[in-house]
Amino acid sequence: MKKFSATSVYLYCTNQSQWIDTALPEEKRKLALGRLKFHFLSQILGRQITAQDLFYGPHGKPFLKIEQNFSFNISHSKYYYAIAFAYRACHLGLDIEDDNRQIKLALATYILGDKERVQWSLANDKQRALLYYWVQKEAFIKIKGLSIFSGMKDMTFTRLTRRLYYADYDNQPYHIFHLMLAKQRITLFTDDTQVKKVDLIDHLP
Repeated sequence: MKKFSATSVYLYCTNQSQWIDTALPEEKRKLALGRLKFHFLSQILGRQITAQDLFYGPHGKPFLKIEQNFSFNISHSKYYYAIAFAYRACHLGLDIEDDNRQIKLALATYILGDKERVQWSLANDKQRALLYYWVQKEAFIKIKGLSIFSGMKDMTFTRLTRRLYYADYDNQPYHIFHLMLAKQRITLFTDDTQVKKVDLIDHLP
């Protein structure tokens, strides 16, 4: 098994077409994407990972039962699949969306807090600005293992340093990383503020 630094979060992002038949009907495609996590976790950890090795939070967030010093989270957009992982006992939240995804601007009422609405109203490209908030809040939902109906308006953040943010939702600090990769907008949260960077990897061990 390849050794990774314990002070980084690693991100692997790949086109789904390399792994599954993207022409499958939607339900079969979702099942195929669901199985990918076992393949990638097996590669990362150097041993076979099966459904018996995982348990799930109340809203579907997956966890490994045995690996105490390993954390991961997964996400996929229409064409890409991403997995973030760290050799640390921490929590991760990852979301990826196509940068051209169209979100109805009317949803801003349900997504944005008061201060965010002011900032968003000043944006030249309101579609991309709203997508920025959407991806960030989806990643926060995933790190907390919340429901999509938990109330995005309350998930607001105060920036303290370049990466360090304070979440008003739970009064906790997080490192937040925003990335653009292959025309995909990616946000990654970690509650371990000792993690200083995200390393992109182009292949798994």
